[in-house]
Order: sequence, then structure tokens, then C-alpha cells
Amino acid sequence: VYGLGEALVSGEVIPDLYIINKEDIKITSKKIGKQDWQLIRNLAAGDNNPNIKVPLPPSMQTQQKLADDDIITLAKLGKYIEDLYHFPQDIEWAKEDKEIFIVQTRPVTTIKKEAAVGVAPEITAPVLLAGAPASPGIASGPVKIVPEASHIDKVRSGDILVAEMTTPDFVPAMKRAVAIVTDRGGRTAHAAIVSRELSIPCVVGTGQATSILIDGQVITVDGSTGKVYEGKVAEGKTALSTAVPKKKIKTRTRVYVNLAQPDLADRVATRDVDGVGLLRAEFIIAEIGDHPNYM
Repeated sequence: VYGLGEALVSGEVIPDLYIINKEDIKITSKKIGKQDWQLIRNLAAGDNNPNIKVPLPPSMQTQQKLADDDIITLAKLGKYIEDLYHFPQDIEWAKEDKEIFIVQTRPVTTIKKEAAVGVAPEITAPVLLAGAPASPGIASGPVKIVPEASHIDKVRSGDILVAEMTTPDFVPAMKRAVAIVTDRGGRTAHAAIVSRELSIPCVVGTGQATSILIDGQVITVDGSTGKVYEGKVAEGKTALSTAVPKKKIKTRTRVYVNLAQPDLADRVATRDVDGVGLLRAEFIIAEIGDHPNYM
């Protein structure tokens, strides 16, 4: 995206998507996200308003954000970092002027097991929407459109949550849903990240899910291809399997996790960590549904 990465992480803008073959480091496909504005540093303001939204000229809104040479450079850097850590990485980067900076890297914790990899079922139903594939898997269910967090109670177990975008306040409903579809956002948006943690299919950046789909309509979400189909064409939920590195890495610094979902405690306990450093108690309270003063 153009501008600061905060707009990307929040899901407010749809990023470009470039697919590169890791074997020969060649670009295999591109999907350009339309961007109307960018977030930049507000040099005239103090700490109260450090960043501002600035409209982009029409000529830039549908342009490819990175030159092909930069895409190849990033792919090579990503491959180098992956080889260095012996595990696939989630890498954050930035470009200023003509220089690329690696800001952060961390291991990807949601990887398909080899046994789970197979030929995806062919779906011939009409395609209603297409967006960015954000979390693999296929699921069918009735649509529940959630315009804002105050309406999350309408989502029941087995529903498909449809929203313009999600925030942490949506998490209780996301845990009940079998799939998630959003109007805005990319693979690093809140909906995408939480869906991968929950191992449920997710398609983001469709642009018009909340205006095309209707409550109660039965659809099928394919989080691997980014397509939303009419009707029920999947039995239950085909979800993502997870795996963690088999080789334990010894560090002088103790490693603690940030645990936001108590029901993931058993899974986290199997990982090579020293404990829980931060427990997000507000999510536990939100799931209970009662204010602490009334417990």
C-alpha cells in the first residue's frame, strides 16, 4: 500500500497481492488493490494527531504500488530470511525513497501439514463474490451481516459472519462463525489474522459483500481461492491444519506468548514457549457477556 502500514494492518485499505514462485523467484501473478487515500505522518501536529489521511490522485489509485524489480528484491530477502531461521516467516517491511527496510520477522504458526495437502474439490456453483484469500478452507452456512460490533449477538454457531471489516470486539462472534467475509482489508487485516488462528476460512477485500449478500442466504466460502459461491456446496467445514517447528530452538531470553483466546491454551502449551506473558482478560469477560460488577 501507499503510506504508513497502519492502514493496512487495520484493514482499511486493500493491498496489492503479488505471487512469486520460490523456486526461480519469478512473478506468477498480480492483483492490484484500488487505494483512494494514504496515511502519512502529520509533521504539523503534535502527539495527539501524529498521522493524517491524504487523498491519492486518480492516476495513482489503481497503479501497481511496487516496481517489478522491488518485488523480486523482496522475494529474495524473504527467501534468505526463511533459510536463515529454517522456517517460513511473516515479514514486515517498508520502503522509503529507493531503499527497502526489513522491519520485523516472525515464524508463521499456521502451516498445512503434509498429510492435509490434497486436491481441492472442484466447485461449479455460481460465484457471487471474489476477494483476497486470507485463511484456507471451505465452509457453507447462512449469512449474518454484522454492521457494527453491537450486533455480534446475531451470529450463531454455524453462521457465516459478513462485515465491512472486523475489530477485536467482533472476536466472540468470529469464534462462533464457520467462515468470515469482509468488504475491506487484506491478508494482514484483523479478520484474516484471527481467522487463521481459529482455523476457519476467510475472504477479505470483496468490496461489496455487505451490499450483495443478504441475511439468511446460504453461501459457500472458499478461503483458499478467495471466492464466495451461491448455495451449500461444502459439507461442514474443511479447515486449516496447523503445525509448529519440530526442532526446538534454545534462547537465552525466555519466550512468552500473548494469549487472547483461552480455548487455545492447550494448543499454545504444546509449543516451545516458556509461558504466558500477557493474558487478554478483556476477551474472557467479553465472552462471558456480563460486566464484572455483576458477576
